[in-house]
Amino acid sequence: MTEQNKEYILKEIYKFESDENLLKYTFSDVEIPYWMYIRQRIIRKTEDDNLNITETVQKKPYIEQHRIEENIRRNPFFSASRDILFAFFDNAVFSKNEEGVIAEQRMYPYMELFRENTTVLVSYQYEDKFEFQCSYPHWRSDRFLMKCIGRRLQTVQKKKKGKKSTKNIKRFIQYLEDKYPYQIDFQTKKQIFEELKFIMEFQPVAVKVFEKYLSIVKPKIVIINCASYFPYWEIAMTIACKKRNIITAEIQHGMIGKWSEAYHCGNAIKKNEFCKLIYPDYYLTRGAYWNQMIDIPTTTYVIGNAKLSDVKKTVNSNNILFVAETEIDFYIDILDYILEHIEKDIILYFRLHPYRYNEEVLYKFREYDGYDNFVLANDRELGYYLNQCRFVISSYSMVTYEALSVGRIVLFLKENGYKKIYEEVQNMVYDFSDGREFMELWNRKEELEAVVYSSIFENDWEKRYRGFLKKVGVLE
Repeated sequence: MTEQNKEYILKEIYKFESDENLLKYTFSDVEIPYWMYIRQRIIRKTEDDNLNITETVQKKPYIEQHRIEENIRRNPFFSASRDILFAFFDNAVFSKNEEGVIAEQRMYPYMELFRENTTVLVSYQYEDKFEFQCSYPHWRSDRFLMKCIGRRLQTVQKKKKGKKSTKNIKRFIQYLEDKYPYQIDFQTKKQIFEELKFIMEFQPVAVKVFEKYLSIVKPKIVIINCASYFPYWEIAMTIACKKRNIITAEIQHGMIGKWSEAYHCGNAIKKNEFCKLIYPDYYLTRGAYWNQMIDIPTTTYVIGNAKLSDVKKTVNSNNILFVAETEIDFYIDILDYILEHIEKDIILYFRLHPYRYNEEVLYKFREYDGYDNFVLANDRELGYYLNQCRFVISSYSMVTYEALSVGRIVLFLKENGYKKIYEEVQNMVYDFSDGREFMELWNRKEELEAVVYSSIFENDWEKRYRGFLKKVGVLE
């Protein structure tokens, strides 16, 4: 994928989104345009088809847990009233830090700061008992909520207006066929129809269930995980909050670029009041740098970066932290070459993307057991591994910025043709495209200089997060 091609595709799509006619096809209950529900899927599919991306993302399977644990101890309806609710934070990136805290380490400090006044609603996809040891404050499983919605959906009867809405969905798909700047295949159009037909029944039910839940726990603010990606549950929770005049927010979870489609959109969407209804009221960033990367109808606010507060600014060892993205086979080719050529006393820590940390991928890495200097680096939080390594290999990832902010030497892998991703930091990283180019850099590693790029994050996160909660009336 090249940035130039991705940029061209998204410019075409944002131009398409600037036509107000796109937003005339709506659900009758809340008048939110169909497009907003399928937007992310269609844009990603367009990128995949036109940029020859074939990757898939695997998440952990759901395994039924003990009924007492799930239906009583972790039942969200059995929660005390607290002012701060974190909603839909899944277990895909759980790790254990040096203090034994099991959590998503990037978000955990914000949850912990006001622990006695915070509840966390955790995704129901549990793989084993590790997730039930998680350290989130007063956490509950959203599984019971999903069961409530499922049972109510079974009793929903189609009404006459449902038939009208189905016709409207067909008209919308025809509009996409006529106006969308890229071809949408038959199978995708069929999936769009089925999705929207499901949402037509699902959304009113889900909103009512979430409203009931909110009336019990009475939060003043709900911080929704990845709200701007518009998954069904998150949209329903956002609507429920706004119907009850509860403040909504999303905390920056990772990398945002100028062409991150979840945080950019066409002009018609920015102006449409019903589209604004499903965006969070606030998007909370790690530093002012990230505010300029966002162009959606929400208010940005800098709460700072808690994740790397304990990371040392200098490391004496020449160990390497290699942070991979989702296209594993591409990274394995580079990894093989590097392991064969670097010094045997250099430890290479290889960190998988969270959604690649599964049994199928781990099986591939059994062959590396013979390397004494190879370590899979997913068991602990990022900061632990940064404290072991002077060099970081990364690509289109938030880790590039995080490594620079703590003075690491970043060797930037130009993944699949990426040449100029980071306009602000391109002079602070050392580019390479394959194993041979890496070794050319590595053989002169003593000449490479570390640059601390401190302005990318704000470190006074406790003061800033507290200040935000005061600003919106959660704290006095």
